[in-house]
Amino acid sequence: ADAPGCPGCAGVAPRMFLLVGLALQADLDVATAHHVVRAGLHRFEEDPELLTALGIALETGPGMRQYDPPPDATRRSPPLIVRPGFTVEGGSRGEWRPLPASSLGDAEAAFRRALAADPGLSEARLRLGRVRLLRGQATEALAELQRVAREAGSLRRQYLARLFEARAHEKRGDVEGAARAYQAAVAVEPEGQSAWIGLGRALDLRGRREEAEEAFAMALGLRRVRGDPWWTYPRGDLDCLEPLLAELQRDLPR
Repeated sequence: ADAPGCPGCAGVAPRMFLLVGLALQADLDVATAHHVVRAGLHRFEEDPELLTALGIALETGPGMRQYDPPPDATRRSPPLIVRPGFTVEGGSRGEWRPLPASSLGDAEAAFRRALAADPGLSEARLRLGRVRLLRGQATEALAELQRVAREAGSLRRQYLARLFEARAHEKRGDVEGAARAYQAAVAVEPEGQSAWIGLGRALDLRGRREEAEEAFAMALGLRRVRGDPWWTYPRGDLDCLEPLLAELQRDLPR
């Protein structure tokens, strides 16, 4: 799989595909990320990290829309557009266009394959939980999300797992469970505006008006340093890019 006569390159090729795919996903160039990761999996069919990256592109695709910047009337020639941009669904502008053939079912299958190859891939398990939630499997999603939430390590994943867990409780009509999960989320990440808003809504539904107002006030009064991890969720696990690049720089022959 690696360059002939380069015994020091073992494992470099799949990580090169992975790095490029993740970097494109981080830039929300979902179509190209999908293409690159598919190319990597053509050579390394059961690589768990490439399967996770594929799942991320497939999961993101249905919730994105593609747009071109509006023409600039002050310029004589059209603006140079190297590639289309993407905005999260619900943005203020844009028109629907086809993205890579993808579905939540395909994303779930990719995450399942990744976990079959490496059960310790927490990013794949987190996203599997969210995809199952989106597919109407709230009870099954809870098992995956609660497992991730209990793991030591990434505070980003712990926060997102609690946030998605709260939404799963809401889907099941368990407002009290949702409130507990939202409280756990803001305990992990006090800048999690999405969780503060969700907590306020859950408390309000329980008739706890003063506590709900406090939660909404926290959401409005946040001083942002790190920001809410939910905002960057479609871009993948950004924390892994620099370590992956450093690994490749170390392992590539000079």
